[in-house]
Amino acid sequence: MKLGRNDPCSCGSGKKFKNCCQLKGKHNRLQPSEPPEAELTRLANLFNTGHLLEVESQSQLMVEKYPNCVQAWKLLGISQHLLGRNGLPALRKCVALKPMDALAHNNLGNVLKDLGQFEEAITCYRSALKFKSDLAGIHYNLGLTLSETRQYDSALKSFRKAIALKPDYAEVYNDIGNILKDLGQLENALSSYRQALAIKPDYTVARSNMLFVLNYSSNYTLSYRIEQAKLYGQLITRKVSNRFTTWQCSNRPDRLRVGFVSGDFRNHPVGMF
Repeated sequence: MKLGRNDPCSCGSGKKFKNCCQLKGKHNRLQPSEPPEAELTRLANLFNTGHLLEVESQSQLMVEKYPNCVQAWKLLGISQHLLGRNGLPALRKCVALKPMDALAHNNLGNVLKDLGQFEEAITCYRSALKFKSDLAGIHYNLGLTLSETRQYDSALKSFRKAIALKPDYAEVYNDIGNILKDLGQLENALSSYRQALAIKPDYTVARSNMLFVLNYSSNYTLSYRIEQAKLYGQLITRKVSNRFTTWQCSNRPDRLRVGFVSGDFRNHPVGMF
């Protein structure tokens, strides 16, 4: 039976229906479950411009007011992680709110990977791919994490799926090269680095990796290696916009201080000197 506005409320409060549950229903209808789009856009712009502390504080207030807003939970979790705080609870909340959202699983996987929790990260990426298998970035993230756990065959399969979806994915070719290098397949590794550089000629990481592998291959002349090293030096020089000036010492010290200048003291050729 439908209650009239002046009937006693069925919740047992003793109030009239119009002053109790009917009023609450109106109030709830006036309160949207999602924040205005303009607020979300402003928060996203703050994140994109690096105002992470402001993003953290405002997204925290937003999830308290709109506890089912996935976008606010996502920005809260990622900003907390980038600030060195624990962003996992917020990102797990995203997955709980949208369990079929591939990007929610991917974001959680990225943070777990950064924290060294590789097995759980792999599970997240695989869950993401169940819902969205055509995103090259998720295949790439899965490949990176598999390579961290030395599951090289599986990592290569993931990388190749990423390339099939995005043939100009230079970063994937670089990481394929890294795996092939670790497997001792030096020529194949060099070929992969060259493919990365063909796509992205100013890719300093790939060129640095290529130079490293050239040191261990006997198939190239000294002059070729020097030429490649010079190209790398020119590339780095072009990327340097300003001279470094913020030295942590006096510009005109009274005494010359001499100390260690390299951290490469263990498993690195510099440490052998």
